[in-house]
Amino acid sequence: MQEIFPNVQIKNTNPIYKIFTQVYNQNGQGFIFIIDEWDYIFNNNLFSESERKEFLKFLRDLLKDKPYVELAYMTGVLPIAKYSVGSALNMFLEFNIMNDYVYDKYFGFTNKEVENLCKNKTKFP
Repeated sequence: MQEIFPNVQIKNTNPIYKIFTQVYNQNGQGFIFIIDEWDYIFNNNLFSESERKEFLKFLRDLLKDKPYVELAYMTGVLPIAKYSVGSALNMFLEFNIMNDYVYDKYFGFTNKEVENLCKNKTKFP
C-alpha cells in the first residue's frame, strides 16, 4: 500500500481496515474486494470456533459500512447470512447460480456445457 500511495504515511501496526480508511480519507480512493471461497474456514475442520468468529469479525471490520468499499465480490458455497450472527455481515446481496435469472448467463455452466462434460466423463481424473 505504501508503494501505491506514497503520500500516505501508513503505520504497519494498524489493522488493515484502518489503513484502507486512511488511504480513502487522504486520497478518496475506493477499493474492490474479491474474496474467493470465503467460507473455506467453515467447511474445514482445521479451524476452531473462536478462529471462525475472528474471521467473521475481520470481514465485518474490513467491509461493513466502510466508505472505501466500492464493491465486495465473495464466492463460496455457504450463504453469508448463515454465519453472520445478528447484523455482522448483513450488507450483502446474495446470488445463487441455481436460481438466479439475472446474472446466470455470467456464472456456471450452460446446459450444453453440462451435456458435453457428461458425454466426455472419461476425460476427468
